[in-house]
Order: sequence, then structure tokens, then C-alpha cells
Amino acid sequence: MKSVRKFLTVVLVILGTTTFAQQEGKGKLAGSVVDSLSGSPLEYASVTLIEQTSSKTINGGVTDKAGQFSLTGIKGGTYVLLVEFIGYLPAKRENILIDESKGSIELRPFVLSPRPNALQAVTVTTTGKLVTNKIDKLIYNAERDLTSQSGSATDVLRKVPQVSVDVNGNVELAGSSSIRFLINGKPSTAFGNSVSDVLQNIPASQIKSIEVVTNPGAKYDAQGLGGIINIVLKQNNAQGINGNVSATAGTRVSNGSFNFNARKGTFGVNAFVSGNYRPAFDVPVTTDRNSSDTSAKTMGLLHQDGVSHFSRSGFQTGASFDWSPNRKNNFDGSFDYERFGNDGHGFIAQRQQLLNQTTNAVVSDATTESFTNSQFWMNAIDVSLGYKRTFDKEDQELEIAINSSFGKSRISNDNYQLQVPSLKRFYGNRSSNPGKENETELTIDYTQPLKEDVTFGVGGKHA
Repeated sequence: MKSVRKFLTVVLVILGTTTFAQQEGKGKLAGSVVDSLSGSPLEYASVTLIEQTSSKTINGGVTDKAGQFSLTGIKGGTYVLLVEFIGYLPAKRENILIDESKGSIELRPFVLSPRPNALQAVTVTTTGKLVTNKIDKLIYNAERDLTSQSGSATDVLRKVPQVSVDVNGNVELAGSSSIRFLINGKPSTAFGNSVSDVLQNIPASQIKSIEVVTNPGAKYDAQGLGGIINIVLKQNNAQGINGNVSATAGTRVSNGSFNFNARKGTFGVNAFVSGNYRPAFDVPVTTDRNSSDTSAKTMGLLHQDGVSHFSRSGFQTGASFDWSPNRKNNFDGSFDYERFGNDGHGFIAQRQQLLNQTTNAVVSDATTESFTNSQFWMNAIDVSLGYKRTFDKEDQELEIAINSSFGKSRISNDNYQLQVPSLKRFYGNRSSNPGKENETELTIDYTQPLKEDVTFGVGGKHA
């Protein structure tokens, strides 16, 4: 305790945060679960709230010793509540209407019936919950979802509650696009250029989980932001030497990864290589437009015919170590390098005519060809060292970390038009925009739960 008191006297920023469940609604749902034969309450029965229209898991929990449960922070809408318990038949209640203005809804008890022959010896295998709600964040466990092992991080994010991704890969969290992205809890300069390109470069098979924080505390340095999305990559803590190879191929995107792990006692190292490629495909473009000028008695005819194609590729590699001299102290470090980019080309042949409406004579006739070329690439290096001290109380911890990130990018464009048939260039522009971003920061954070739904946080940062 003395070391903690000394730490509290030297930190630079002090912030107490009170965090609640990730849902922003005001609705509340409560009820109980009992045995159909004895009427006794069932403790640790699993309760899952599902949005009825999208079948997306929204909230969940388990019953207490009295067999009761309470789900809070629910938005208005229609839901399905699923109750499950080992050795019993599941119970489901549909068309549960939540009206935030009416406050709490008390459901009639769920009565679960024992499964036939439930007392016979069985072997139970579980992979855990797909979505976990904690005091300060929501966790989507991607490694437990077999459908999330192909594609990229963009595809995984589309399955995360409260997160939406449009067709262009732009991400919103609870309706806000002002999001801070982290990888393994650490920032990266790569996200400062093109978030959608970075997410497309992370294979889904490399992702362990995605953490969503809509009410960030001081440790995230995220005041004014819409929230935090932390992408946690897989690590293997098995003793000895092991590795795995993963690859997927398709007409839309292909990716692959290789992981190597070695661990002896409390010391372990990890190395990985991953890459992805989105092949170019042609997208035809055709436009026909007629316009009429009654005062000048002329008619304009426009015809455009062309094609565009776009390709993307990326590469990542890195290594890390971790060492736990005892149960409460852990040291770790990592080095990561990534390069990714995209390449786009387009061509449009255009013919524009102006006709006299009275005589149908051609007033003017011009044919042009337009070419567009764009290219983007990004190199990023991330280095980190960290120390974590845990305590007997769950979620009470002290973290010290130094993170450095170095990024270099370039965006190039070349657009021009040619006259036909002379093929003389009469319009064009060319640009090349290099970028460079380096940052290093030292952070110290201490968190301590005060009550079931209240956490106290203290932190300092130097950048």
C-alpha cells in the first residue's frame, strides 16, 4: 500500500470515472428463474437479450442466488429473452417490448424443466460467451465465432454490437465516427492515415477479441471522442514450441498468417507474419443523358462509357515477449511492422453533341478520353515496453508503458483528358503528397474498483 500511496502523489492527471454498461438506453428488464419441479430458484442460469429484428445479441448476464436477474441500459425496441441452464430445457420469450419512458419491466418467472435423462453421465464442452459485458467495456470474442475466421477486421467489426461499418469500410460506434483505434491496447500511427485500409490489412484469423468502450476513462486519453475500439490479437500461452498456419482464398479477398510461439516456464516469445490481397476487378461505367434548351432550340446529348478497377494488398510481421516473475507482476514488449496500400485506375470515353432542334443539324461534336490513376501506401513501425502489477482485488491494477510509433505514407494522383482523334492532352493534374508521423508516449495508470459499478482511475502521461 505504501508504493501505491507514493504513486498517487506523483501522477499528473487524476480522474474518477463512473462507468456503467455499454448500452445507452434507459430501459430495464428484471425477472427470475425457477425449477419446474421444486419451485426452487436456479443460480447461474444464463440470460441472453437478443434484438428480435436483427437477431443480434444486445445484453446478458446470469441469475444470482435468489434466481433473479436484472438487465439495464436497454434501448427501446422489441427483444427476445433466452434463458438456459445446464441439465434443463431452454426457455425463450419473444416480443418483449421495451419503452424507455416506462422504466423497469418485471417479467413473470421463467420456469425451466429438467431435460429427460438429465441425471445420466454427460460430458459438457463450452467455448464461453460470444459477447461479454463488463463494467467499463463490451467484449466480442471473435475467436469463438467460427464465421469470423475469414476476411478482415472490417468483416469482424460488422458483427460487434453498437458498431456499424458501411460499404466503404467507414466505422461508426454508437452513431459516432470519432473513434480511437488501438491494437493490443496500444496506439499506432497507421490509424492516422486511413482507418479503413488498416482494418482491411488485419486478417480476421489473427483477432482474438474486439473491446468496445463507449465511455472512456482517463487512461485512454479520449475526451471528446465517440469511444474506443481495441483490437486484441491472438497469443499462445502453451508451454513448449508450437505454431499454426492459416489461409483463406476467394474472389473478393485472400489472406494468410503464420504464428510461432515458444514458452518455458513464465517466459514466452511470439512471432507472426500475415498478409492479405484483394484482386483488382473491372467495374463498368455507362452514362447517357439528354438535355434540352427551349430558348436556344438546341438539344444536348452526352454518352459516357468506361471502366474502373481497384486493388489492395498488405503485409504485417512482428515479435513480442512476456515474462511473469510471479503471479502479480508481468513485463512485456513488442515490435511490429506493417506495409499496406491500394492502387486504382479508371478510363472514360465521352462524346458530347449539341444539335439544332429545328433542323437536327450538328452544332458541335466533341469526343474526349479521361484517365484517372491513384495510389496510396503506408509503412508503420510500432515498439512498446510495458509493466503490469495486479492485486488481490479483481480489476485493481497498476500499468506503466512506453509506446513508440513511426509512420510514413504517400498519396499520389494523376488525372488527365485527351482530345480525340488527335489524342492531345488539354487538361490534367498530378499530385504527390508524402506524410510522416512519429510519436512516443509514457503512460502510468492505476485503476481500482470501488463498488460493483464504480471504478476509480488515476493516470499520468508524457508525450
